[in-house]
Amino acid sequence: QGEVAAQAKGLVRRVVTRGVTPGTLTEDDLLDPRRPSHLVAITKGPKDAFGVAWVDLGRGRVFAADAAREAARDLVGGREPAELLHPDSRSGRMEALALLGDQPWLTPRPDWHFEDAESAKLLQGQVGVSTMAGYGFDDRQPCLRAAGALLAYLKETVRTGLPHLDIRPHLGENSLRLDETTRRNLEIAGNQRDNGREGSLLAAVDRARTAMGSRLLREWLLEPAADAALIGGRHDSVGSLLQADALRGALREQLGAIGDLQRVVARAATLRASPRDMAQLSRALAKVPVMREAAFQAASPRSAHLRALAERIDPCAELADLLARALADEPSLVVGEGQVIREGFDSSLEEWRHARQNGAT
Repeated sequence: QGEVAAQAKGLVRRVVTRGVTPGTLTEDDLLDPRRPSHLVAITKGPKDAFGVAWVDLGRGRVFAADAAREAARDLVGGREPAELLHPDSRSGRMEALALLGDQPWLTPRPDWHFEDAESAKLLQGQVGVSTMAGYGFDDRQPCLRAAGALLAYLKETVRTGLPHLDIRPHLGENSLRLDETTRRNLEIAGNQRDNGREGSLLAAVDRARTAMGSRLLREWLLEPAADAALIGGRHDSVGSLLQADALRGALREQLGAIGDLQRVVARAATLRASPRDMAQLSRALAKVPVMREAAFQAASPRSAHLRALAERIDPCAELADLLARALADEPSLVVGEGQVIREGFDSSLEEWRHARQNGAT
């Protein structure tokens, strides 16, 4: 409803505020919290190359890469797309079908969304640059056309700003590529019976305290690191945490209480966060300094990797302070149906509250 019914002349104006699709969901009750929800776009490049781009709105980062046919198939398969975009032309659909088969999550999009000029305008506007070279791309790469089509689709369906999204090249040389047969036969993230989680390697090793951790572990198992320095750094970090029982316990306790920050932030960035989401964010930010300090203390002299991770943690002190001061202790589930802002936080709001409560007298 686009206007107040009492003020409408004739029929009340209606507007579309959102298009709900499998690849653009961020609601916890509609998604499996332990697995990502990827929106993927593909387009044909020169010869046998394809441009591939993907995003998990909850994570807030668009990845893009060019790949030959088989590598592109593995890239897409490894993302386990909730929805895949492809050019609507006959050739575009035929290429998608040849690459992936007739999947129920294929979504055709106008060919002009995959053109260089349109994609460049959208992507450069999103990150505020005049060329994508600074992000590690050549402006004529096919994957940028796929990323542009993906961004156009998000703007059309989500219908709000997307300030939390940026774009990065997917550096395939830093990871091991597993084809579909290998993923299935090794039962890495799903069993061979019904592709369910039970009985898989992921189910056996996942002890993450947050949904974010489970999703990241799934990503690491499906695309293992091939960089010796990175692997060694992770091992050193694990070793340091194993030797620090008390600190590790403190970290696990704090992590278990922060919730799914990625998806809360995604809902906030797309203006769909509820007051309860913001309260969860406030509680989580209050725990960040404790986790950061515990990680610093656990990092042994040889664990530069863990120390570097701790240094990257931003407590967002100003935001944490604002949320703590502004939000009621138990905000209502929906704006307009109960109290959201703490009493005394804003003088103008207090005047309106007083007028509403005492206007009749």
